[in-house]
Amino acid sequence: MASVLFGLLAVQSIVTGVAAFPRCRPVSVSSSETTTAVLPTVTVSTSTDEPPASSTIFNPTTTAPSCAPTTTYFPDICWASIPSQCTILTNAAAPAPLVTLQATACSGAYRYNGVIATGVAGCFAGLGGSQFTATSAYSCLLSADVYCHSSTLPCGPSATPTPVPFNGGFESGDLTGWAEEQNIDNNGNVLISVTSELSHGGEKSFKAEFQDLNGASIRWTQDVKLVPSAQYELSYWWYSANTVASTGTSLALTSPGVSIFMNEQTFAGAPANQWNRASQTFVAGASFANVAFSFGANAGLGTNTVYVDDIALDIVA
Repeated sequence: MASVLFGLLAVQSIVTGVAAFPRCRPVSVSSSETTTAVLPTVTVSTSTDEPPASSTIFNPTTTAPSCAPTTTYFPDICWASIPSQCTILTNAAAPAPLVTLQATACSGAYRYNGVIATGVAGCFAGLGGSQFTATSAYSCLLSADVYCHSSTLPCGPSATPTPVPFNGGFESGDLTGWAEEQNIDNNGNVLISVTSELSHGGEKSFKAEFQDLNGASIRWTQDVKLVPSAQYELSYWWYSANTVASTGTSLALTSPGVSIFMNEQTFAGAPANQWNRASQTFVAGASFANVAFSFGANAGLGTNTVYVDDIALDIVA
């Protein structure tokens, strides 16, 4: 089984409907008890990709039924800090065309589910017009209620929380949790399955059999939870039977301020018939991200069988 996941849940414990322990009564936490987390600047490459469309990511609780302190983050969809794309808005002397260009990129960094976050939408009113000023927009962003806050509950769950299923090791026996986002395989020359014939960890792995009839590109994706400002490692294992064939896999993650793409389209020159690992670390710039893995191939250099296993996203600092 994958070594997944989400270290987040070792930090965030949200439990409802559980009786209090004898030595502790449930404690109500009011909004006045919340504090703003001190959040570092994101240190990885920037991206204006739109955040994924997904459901609620953090569910702040108002009571804690037992006695182990725990931390919760809110609002549900939140940013760790003002995205780096917005820096130009602090320059009152910047030429209008540059301000318009960068302010557009800035607004894109605040998109969730394809829409600019409600809390900052008004900051970009009149963008491109004579009434829009960079410094006013930046001041508006500073006061927006879209940044991640944390609250330590004095009385929290005592048990270690169970991770939300990520299915990075495909132990479900299928692609549960992963949505097919793209499938360019007109001739059906890639046979996709979850198999027990070979695995890196656990008993299952993803398998792609390329028939070398034509090119193909297939991509699967899912939305994930992140602890704002935590450092993560994104990793996975892959296995290729024929590294001469023009085939490959990739693993990607996108989130405000973060854009990761691991592995090239081809495995040429990589060791054949053994498990290989690819990984990259990043600092979470928001409370949400999208993870995607893909299989791609070009025809003409032979058939191949490729396996993917143990896709993981772990907190490392």
